[in-house]
Formats: sequence, structure tokens, C-alpha cells
Amino acid sequence: MKNCFEKFNCGGMCCYDGVYVTESDIERIKECIKRYPEYFKKEEYFETSQWKDYKGKLKTKTKNRDSVPNNYPEHFEKTKCIFQMSDGRCILEYIALKNNEYKWKYKPTSCYLFPLKCVKNRLIPPIENKEEDANIYDDYDGYESCLPCFKQNKNYKETLKEEIEFYKRFKENKEGKRKD
Repeated sequence: MKNCFEKFNCGGMCCYDGVYVTESDIERIKECIKRYPEYFKKEEYFETSQWKDYKGKLKTKTKNRDSVPNNYPEHFEKTKCIFQMSDGRCILEYIALKNNEYKWKYKPTSCYLFPLKCVKNRLIPPIENKEEDANIYDDYDGYESCLPCFKQNKNYKETLKEEIEFYKRFKENKEGKRKD
């Protein structure tokens, strides 16, 4: 998990509903499962979202949380990404580190970039105020603006420097450009 995980004692609440994935993300996750089957149960890991504007998009499945942090938003389901370990860390990142691979090798892009978003290969900065939260509905009080990391977005370029650099290298490599 990112430094924010420890700093905010959030228990990884950003992935309470799983994470939306691309085909490329799914391929990397399946590679991890194939290479390290001892860490995984034989089960389905992806599902189609049924939630509001995200209906029909692929995401990781969820499982129930044993407990929630004190600052856990009331309107969030008491669930977590299927890849979240009992201590809140991501099993995909854990496996990569344990096997001397780059920590985000298997992790979905939207996970390691969060709270940045990638739209049409462009990085979108984190929201700056609650009104910018695209997930506020009459029956749902928002997503990004309810997370502890929302309050630290003022200096996101410095805070997320490693994530931004990794994304740029990944994108360049995907487009066939040199890594250096």
C-alpha cells in the first residue's frame, strides 16, 4: 500500500468496492495468480459492476471486512477488494515485493495511481473540494471526498511523484518508446 495507508490509518478504504480494471490489468493479475498460485484460492476475481454510472464495467470482486477504521464513511459498504489482505495491504503488491519484483508489477493502474485518474492516457489531478466529487448522488455522499487522503491532495505532484514516474515509464514502454 502507499504511504498514505500508514499515515491515515485508513485500512485501504479506497478499495472498499474493489477497483475498476482494464484488460491489461486483468492480464497482469492473472500472470501473478499463475506464477504464485500458493497465495490464491481457486475463485473468480473479477465481476461486472452494477453500480450507477459504472454499470457494466469490469472490477475486482469484493469480500467482507472484518472491521473498519474509526474514520470509515457510514455510506461505504463494509467490504474490501478481494486482493486486500487482513492487515489492509494488497496481496498483489506484497507478492511482487516478496519476490524481488517491482511493487506495482501486478497491481491495477487505477490502484497505484489513486487518487490520480487516467482518462484517455492523461493523468487527471485529485479533486480539490467536495463539489468535484463525481460520485455524489442523492443516496450516496461521495467517494474521493470521503477518504482521508482527500485532505492531502494539495501537493499531489510531490506526494505521488513515484506513481507518476512509474505511469510515464509504463505508458512509454507500452507505446514502444525507450524506457530511459
